[in-house]
Amino acid sequence: MAVAYHGDPARFRDVAEAAGHAARLGAGGIDLCWYAGDTSRGAEDIWREAGETVKRAGLCVSGVRVCGTLEAPVPRGPSAGHLNGHEPLEAAFAAAATCAARLVVVGANTLYGMSGAPRRHADRLAAILARLMGIRFAAAHHGITLAIDPDDVGLLPTPTEARRFLDEVNSPHVGVELDISRTTQRADPADWLLTLTHRIACIRVGEPEILGEAEGTAAADAGRPAIRDALRRIRYKGMIHVTAPCETPAAAETAARVRRLLAD
Repeated sequence: MAVAYHGDPARFRDVAEAAGHAARLGAGGIDLCWYAGDTSRGAEDIWREAGETVKRAGLCVSGVRVCGTLEAPVPRGPSAGHLNGHEPLEAAFAAAATCAARLVVVGANTLYGMSGAPRRHADRLAAILARLMGIRFAAAHHGITLAIDPDDVGLLPTPTEARRFLDEVNSPHVGVELDISRTTQRADPADWLLTLTHRIACIRVGEPEILGEAEGTAAADAGRPAIRDALRRIRYKGMIHVTAPCETPAAAETAARVRRLLAD
């Protein structure tokens, strides 16, 4: 496992600057952002150059994060089935593949499109499931794993519900982004890890309080070995994504805590 950083281009002059910050902090990779609806001319060349720039910094593009609001899939023909509709996320998949990334992260709220999230929880699940049934084929075509961030709308509040939902999607190209910082508010992080196992597409931490407790407290000291052991038991091989922007002190502090977590 290694640490990856969030490289939102809005915070930097260019990708090279973001990659430089991440490399100086000892990262193994960096996330880049794809903005919904970005189909600008020459986009493929831009993403290829971004991947090469990150590689020159000694890093990989660990993932592409979808930002903004997606439109609903547009049917291509009268018999619009899962493979027949134009899926806007395909542009994000293509961008990721061009810069040698194999992961695209999207919030559950983004998948609802311009119409917004349904009010009832059951309707939210049904709407997301229906869209994922088509997206999974596009992700497979591009060799991409799609990671759903369910915390946008509290889509999957328990580990068991998350496992049931992902099993219904039934695709190795669709998984969940597990935010360790947020799971401490609802359940034991180790329980999330051990319940979801291979369904975890990536793991994220935000602010330095990775365990939900101040460093050095009894709760933090007790929780760290359980998370570390759970990561080992599920044989997680991906990166730990630190979403604090990589030029901030919070990113360095979070990365240090993650490394201590893995080294204990």
